[in-house]
Amino acid sequence: MARFSNADLDKSAPDAVRAQLAGYKALAEIANWNLQGVLEAAEEAVKWGGPESEPALSASYIANVAKVALTGANVDMPVMPGESKVLAQRRHMVVGWVKLANDDPVSARQELQQLPREEGATRIDLWQIAWLARAEFLLGEWDDALATVEKGLFQSDYFGIDLLDPLLLWTGAIISQLRGDYSIAADYRNRLIISNDAFVIQKVPAAITRVVTGLRENQMVDAIRATDQLIELDKKQSISQPGFWPWRDLAVHVLLKTKRLEEADELLGIGEEDANRVNNLGLQARLVAERAHQALVLGEADRGVKLYEECIEMMANTHMRPYQGRTLFAFGQALRRLGRRRHADTYLARAAEVYQSMGAHAYVEKINRERRAGGLGPRQNSVSSLTTQELEVAQHAASGLTNKEIAAQFFLSPKTVEFHLRRIYRKLRIRTRTELPAALAQALRE
Repeated sequence: MARFSNADLDKSAPDAVRAQLAGYKALAEIANWNLQGVLEAAEEAVKWGGPESEPALSASYIANVAKVALTGANVDMPVMPGESKVLAQRRHMVVGWVKLANDDPVSARQELQQLPREEGATRIDLWQIAWLARAEFLLGEWDDALATVEKGLFQSDYFGIDLLDPLLLWTGAIISQLRGDYSIAADYRNRLIISNDAFVIQKVPAAITRVVTGLRENQMVDAIRATDQLIELDKKQSISQPGFWPWRDLAVHVLLKTKRLEEADELLGIGEEDANRVNNLGLQARLVAERAHQALVLGEADRGVKLYEECIEMMANTHMRPYQGRTLFAFGQALRRLGRRRHADTYLARAAEVYQSMGAHAYVEKINRERRAGGLGPRQNSVSSLTTQELEVAQHAASGLTNKEIAAQFFLSPKTVEFHLRRIYRKLRIRTRTELPAALAQALRE
């Protein structure tokens, strides 16, 4: 940022250079989530380059993100006469990002999939890829999302541009954790070490990742610390623009779990006002879920149940599968703890179906453990959930072959065999190779 400021002070620089630098500054300001700074940089680009110059149009596209974030209003972005491929890519990125903030991942994906290959567009390409991965995550297209994450990380490493790595790692870590690929999730999370002088666009997804993974792994100390970091960051530099950074409902959840009830209520109230102001249905639904959570913490069971039912109905009108699954699971857990076992099992079964459709096998097993704890749900081992190759690998391993020998049989790498075995153990609910022969024989008899 310092060199952009110094360039502004260089009165001897040609107007075209100052316009170009103003365009770069708009991108730097959005990365630091200085929304007013983005608008000012866009004005500078127009001043020095003229309203139809490429730097001015480029900066004005980025400024539209700031305008939507600040006002909550939608901004039209028609194709400009003579628009270059680089500008078109920037327009698709911005429109997709705004659609994503408005909880419309279907339209967001359509815009973000427009990935031309044009000299000089590498940075915008990475922004598009990062938000595309997020859209695919919300739609439950997790194989595609992980492929997009890896594509983005490869490009960032190849071109030496790591600014957006936290956005990519955020998506990768959460999917990998839910799928039970814990070593991969840990690798993604360990790469989210952010310095104090990092950009806001790096700090926020890193902290959100720690909240989510901390909650799901019952690492509450890490979840609390990351929640407090988000709250403090919001006080210094607002990151609460509705839809842009989905952290408030997570923070409320942590505050409620740790009995910081007044803080939770205050944050929830502010979030509800903002969500209602921009009429963001997905965000409204997630906040209703936390109102339900709050009611149950306060001992208001009937009100909590009613709010959860309202939330699930709202969620049904969105395309965001992970949020649907999360709410169904939370409601099922709440009902089971209220002693309403059969009612609970209905919602837990629906949650398992949602997570199964996304390949979140580890979370399906977690949900099924909750169902069994209520005396319901699936209770027997079964080979029906094993793929054909997993069954063949299981039979070879049960017969005493080593991973290397199995790999040679199927023309796989030993690592891939190990990956298959981890999934097999999880599906058969065993922990070691020595348990495999008996578990497989019993499952095949059933």
